[in-house]
Amino acid sequence: MRENRLKQTLQAGQIALGVGVRYFRSWEIAAMMASAGFDFLFIDTEHSAYSLETVSDLCRAATTAGLTPVVRVPEIQSSLLSRPLDVDAMALVIPHVDTSAQVEDIVAFTKYAPVGKRGMVSQTPHTDFTSGNPAEYTQWANTQLMNIIMIESAEGVANLDSMLQVGHVDVALVAAATCHRNLAFQ
Repeated sequence: MRENRLKQTLQAGQIALGVGVRYFRSWEIAAMMASAGFDFLFIDTEHSAYSLETVSDLCRAATTAGLTPVVRVPEIQSSLLSRPLDVDAMALVIPHVDTSAQVEDIVAFTKYAPVGKRGMVSQTPHTDFTSGNPAEYTQWANTQLMNIIMIESAEGVANLDSMLQVGHVDVALVAAATCHRNLAFQ
């Protein structure tokens, strides 16, 4: 079982550097970025035409190169959150999060029981194709996954405290455009 090095780095109060891809589909990008000293590979599926197969290939290349694979999903939907995790993503960036109810859904879709209700399948990339003790794996996986929410509206900014009280959110990103829009239209 792999540790989420990005999560460890951030919890230690250190800076982590990553690079984002949205069109490049070749596994070599992960090796090049690891060689350049980056910590994570940001795979954008909100603003790209990436298929799940491409995401799987890029996630596997990232983990092989020693990078943490981070996937931005297009929206809050069970299969859009769980499937990247099943193909080796260790962190998800979830855009357009505005309410506590949405955060509760995110936790339900990404965490295994008893925290969430994500379905378990073994012997896939996220388990390194091994079968082990499912109870041990799910408990460990819940500690390694990073949920990163993106706040992109005035409603999200206003609800940020209550959203973080739900728990199981590792990072909250407030989009710069949100701040500019809010200032411009208030």
